[in-house]
Amino acid sequence: MELFWSSLRFISVDILLRAVYFPLWWYTKGFMNILLFVWRQIQSLAASLSLSVLTRNLFQPMYGLRDRTSRAISFFVRLAHLAILFFVECLWTILVAALAVLWLVFPLVVLVNLLYQFGITDENLLLTLFV
Repeated sequence: MELFWSSLRFISVDILLRAVYFPLWWYTKGFMNILLFVWRQIQSLAASLSLSVLTRNLFQPMYGLRDRTSRAISFFVRLAHLAILFFVECLWTILVAALAVLWLVFPLVVLVNLLYQFGITDENLLLTLFV
């Protein structure tokens, strides 16, 4: 019987400590993990789009044609290509940065909705927080 009570005490203390530690982890180490994930995603996309290679070769003629017309066409095609890829990179950066912001806001939204569902607060709190 002693084993049962010691096990129950250990489990309850463990659950209580994890419940107390969870918000601390969420806003410190968990957020750092999310920031690291965001940074790696941005770096990965930049590497796969090869923006630096495209920028270096912006003034190089395509297909080895060296006359003025071919150089002008090559420049504007690569410039358009660079602009499109830069737009994609910016869009991806905004999306993964929004993920980091959602990581910070999500527990607060859940807490406020739980308080509202249990009748502890009214919809005025929801309006003042989210509008």
